[in-house]
Amino acid sequence: MNRRFDFGRLAVALALIILLIFGIDFIRRSLIQLFHKQPEIQLEGGSSVSDTVDSVHEPVGTGAATTPASTEDTSSAAGYDTERFTTVSKPYTEVGAGPLILVNQEHPYTGSGSELASFSGTKNDSFRLKNFGLMVHSDLLTPLNDMFAAFSQATGLKNVMLYSTHENYAGGMYDTTIPERQTGYCVDLSLLQDDGIGRFTGADKYSWIVSNCTQYGFVQRYPGDKKNATGLEENTWHYRYVGTPHAALMKQNNLCLEEYLEWIRDYTPSGNQAAITVNGTYYEVYYVPAVQGNTTEVPVPKNDAYTISGDNIGGFIVTVQATIGGSGT
Repeated sequence: MNRRFDFGRLAVALALIILLIFGIDFIRRSLIQLFHKQPEIQLEGGSSVSDTVDSVHEPVGTGAATTPASTEDTSSAAGYDTERFTTVSKPYTEVGAGPLILVNQEHPYTGSGSELASFSGTKNDSFRLKNFGLMVHSDLLTPLNDMFAAFSQATGLKNVMLYSTHENYAGGMYDTTIPERQTGYCVDLSLLQDDGIGRFTGADKYSWIVSNCTQYGFVQRYPGDKKNATGLEENTWHYRYVGTPHAALMKQNNLCLEEYLEWIRDYTPSGNQAAITVNGTYYEVYYVPAVQGNTTEVPVPKNDAYTISGDNIGGFIVTVQATIGGSGT
C-alpha cells in the first residue's frame, strides 16, 4: 500500500525546528545582555552631566598582548558574527589616520593636516586663545567648547587659555618638542592671569579639568607615573583628544596611550569587544590588525553607528555606538 506524504506534518516539524533555533538564539542574546552589564563606577570630580562609567569586559585570553599583532593577514578577525557584521575596505595608509594614532620618535606622523580648523566663528566665551591662528583637528572644536563651558559653569572661571595646538614653539613657555602636536589632536593649556600668562598645573579649581576631561574625550597625555611608557616627563598642561569611550577606558584602567594601544589588541570583533557606557551612551571597541602594504577588510556592524581609527602602528580600532547589550538588532 502506498503511503501518502503528509506535507502538513512536515510543515509543522519545520516550524518547530525554526522556533527552536530562534529560541536558542534569543536565550543566548539575553544571557549576553545580562552578563554584559557591570556595576557602575563613579568618575572622579563633579560635572553638570551624568558621569558614570560601566566596568569593561575582560578579553578572552590570558592577558594583555606583549608582542605586536601580525600584519600578514586578518585571520585574527575571523569568526565574527556575519549576521551582525559586514566589512569595509581600508588601505594600509589609513593606519596613520584617526584620533588614536600614536605619534612619537618611533612612529612619525604621516598625515597632511588637511582636517585642521580654526576657532573663527566657533569659539564660545568660556576660554581664551593665545592667538586666532591656532588650529586644531575639526573633531576637537565641539568637545573643547563643551568642556570649557561646563568648567566655567562649575567654577566661574574663564581664564584657561589654549597656548599651543598643532605647532611646536621654539623658545616658548612650552617649548618641549612633542611630535604628536602635528596631528591637531593636542592642546597645551595655560592660564591668563593679571600679571601675564602662567603655566597650567591642574591645581585648585582647575583640577575640574583633570577630573572631567575624559567625559569630553581628552586625556592628560604624559602623566608623571607613565614616563617609562611615554618616554617624556610629566606635562600637566598637554592634553590629547582620543574620543570619549577611549578616554574613559584609559582612565578606568590607568593606561596611557601607549599602554592602551597594547591593551586593546586583546579585544576583537569575534565576541569579546571591550564594552563601556559613558554618559548614558553604550560603546563597544575592538581591534583589527592591518594587512601591511595592502587593503584590510575591517569587520563593522551592519546596523550600528561606528568609527574607525588607525593606531599608526599596524592596526585599526573600531568604535561602535551599539544598541543596548550589543545585540545589533
